[in-house]
Amino acid sequence: MDRYSEAEQMLLEQYFDRIRLTRKSGKLSENIRKRQLEYFSKYPKNIVLEAIKIHLKKYPGMREDYTRGILRNLAREAEHGHRGHGRAVKSDAGTMAERNRSAADAIASRL
Repeated sequence: MDRYSEAEQMLLEQYFDRIRLTRKSGKLSENIRKRQLEYFSKYPKNIVLEAIKIHLKKYPGMREDYTRGILRNLAREAEHGHRGHGRAVKSDAGTMAERNRSAADAIASRL
């Protein structure tokens, strides 16, 4: 937990408290916390925190395995320069220029 600031540690505590509620007993063993933190250490801190925020906001009733999937997807998207639903991040200007070029090519091929 040393790699996280106080605010980030509070987010992690909130996350583990939410994960605790997915158990029938309402308890979360220290071993599960430890394993999850070890898994998080394999990824950049900013991606881990983003995955936790997504989990808390969109999937609060899911267990910790779901966070791992979110984390893997975010890491893969970051590695390939993608963000959100597997689409490449492009500026609106770049996208519009590509559309204009495609439209011009389509018109030129008909002439």
